[in-house]
Amino acid sequence: MKSILDVQNPEQLRDFMTEPTEGLTNMMSKLSGDIIVIGGDGKVGPELVETLVKADKAAGVTDRKIIVSGLFVTDYANEAKARFESWGCECFAGDLSDPERLAELPEAKNLVFMLGFKFGSSGDPGKTILLNAIVPSQVAVKYADSSIVNFSSGNPYPHTDPALGGATEQTELNPQGIY
Repeated sequence: MKSILDVQNPEQLRDFMTEPTEGLTNMMSKLSGDIIVIGGDGKVGPELVETLVKADKAAGVTDRKIIVSGLFVTDYANEAKARFESWGCECFAGDLSDPERLAELPEAKNLVFMLGFKFGSSGDPGKTILLNAIVPSQVAVKYADSSIVNFSSGNPYPHTDPALGGATEQTELNPQGIY
């Protein structure tokens, strides 16, 4: 599929969104080591994992493990887990605020960190601080020798009209809640 205008259904949209670019495929061909995606069962994680799997395949990489960590408690997350496993990914379910569970995660040379608590965070500051500050710092210590990519939301920016192009670096910060 060459253009978003060719998309006719949700499956085609997911295929379009997860098609790796030439640059990503090239990078994956040169990247050494396994990849762990923490928080991969959320709203963006499944598509990111699918893109990584497709990029490895396109690059001819057959010996890399892609490991996905998440809670896997929603129907959406469990559907994603089934897809991950069908692609050969290893899945680890559990609450990483539990130090024992965090210690059980396998080592990986590359970490993509996507865990975060946004929806409901305004009413639960303790959980927000735990999941958005304490757990990330503990994960960073565990994976101190790994290459780390941290995904974040655009929450610091105010809501914008997509037709106007979204927030820019000149947009004044206006985070919603304590997230």
